[in-house]
Amino acid sequence: MTGRPDFEIGPTLRAIQHKRAAFVTLVLEVACGLAVVVNVLLLGDWLRRGTHDDLGLALDRTVLVTARAAGPVAADQGARELAALRALPEVTAAAQVGDLPLGRWRLPEQAFSGARKTPAVVWVLRGGAQVGAGLGLPITGRDLTEADLAEASSHPRALITWALARELYGDADPVGQRFATSHSASVEVVGVLPRYSALPHLAPRADQVAILATGVGLSPAHYVVSTRPGTSARHGLAAVRSALAAGSPPGARLFEVRTLRQERELFTRTARGGSWVFAFIIVVVLKLALIGSLAMSSFLVSERTRQIGIRRALGARRIDIVRYFLVENWLVTTIGLIAGVALTVVVNYFVRTIAPEVVLQWRYVLYGALAFWVTGLGAALVPALRAAQTSPSVASRTV
Repeated sequence: MTGRPDFEIGPTLRAIQHKRAAFVTLVLEVACGLAVVVNVLLLGDWLRRGTHDDLGLALDRTVLVTARAAGPVAADQGARELAALRALPEVTAAAQVGDLPLGRWRLPEQAFSGARKTPAVVWVLRGGAQVGAGLGLPITGRDLTEADLAEASSHPRALITWALARELYGDADPVGQRFATSHSASVEVVGVLPRYSALPHLAPRADQVAILATGVGLSPAHYVVSTRPGTSARHGLAAVRSALAAGSPPGARLFEVRTLRQERELFTRTARGGSWVFAFIIVVVLKLALIGSLAMSSFLVSERTRQIGIRRALGARRIDIVRYFLVENWLVTTIGLIAGVALTVVVNYFVRTIAPEVVLQWRYVLYGALAFWVTGLGAALVPALRAAQTSPSVASRTV
């Protein structure tokens, strides 16, 4: 630290070398903080986009039903409930499924075909007869039938989405083709669905879906119901509830009936809660950076009281003292940010092994860097102003 009022980089670098441990600690704090902040921002953006993902279904005309046993359930209870739903004039189709849209998280499987050398990611769902119609989706080929369910163990068949069909067969016609999964040796494709995602894009390759014809349980039993165009959501829900209540013995079943839009709103609230958690993490990291910068700057000011007094005696102005400490903090923060960019890339690589859609966006790196620069300079300003109040006479008193 010289007495000249103009700032020189050399004295600052020499001062950093003398207090290496303190500066290295701050550099590591900034580097790790940037990696955390950027990847948390990316995860928050990924979660936000999941609330707007297109499931490929009519939100108000798709009714989801979950039936749980509250007492003894007859073996044909599922068939009676399906018949009651299909008999409604407001309903175009209904099907029993093992997995509802936006339902529980399932692990993906690998799908193999003769035309593809490497396996494709596939989300295998379970569905009964008329599942394509129950979802309200047009089908290239045909829907699943009761015969498919009867032959599920010897001749498994499935509906797949066009996204999965392109992965497995390229431009070839997928209907009639076969593929294998981790649990099924040879599955015949009988129909192809347009875009359909049982999960939002929070799951990797969520639009690569296969719905296998297979029997599903009765407790809980899940149904998808497609109502006719023009039927209001309120009227459709009321009709479905009445039909289910009439088709079940009193007290035997507990029904949860909601539209896909209501299910989507529940998922959105959950995702919004996750976003608030991410925001809290960012605030905590920035507060730690603020405390670290403030502590280091205060320590350096107290350690350099005599040097500050000498510089003031040699003609340095108060603004020169403030500028010195601010530039020193900026330099250390910048070194930490450079290291943090490399660490951010490494952390993002591991994050993408779990969520491939969380791609590094450099604008978030810039946002994080700006946040740490502002935080660091703000933390250094208070000790720097205190240092600027040092009287030149301190130099003689501390000799």
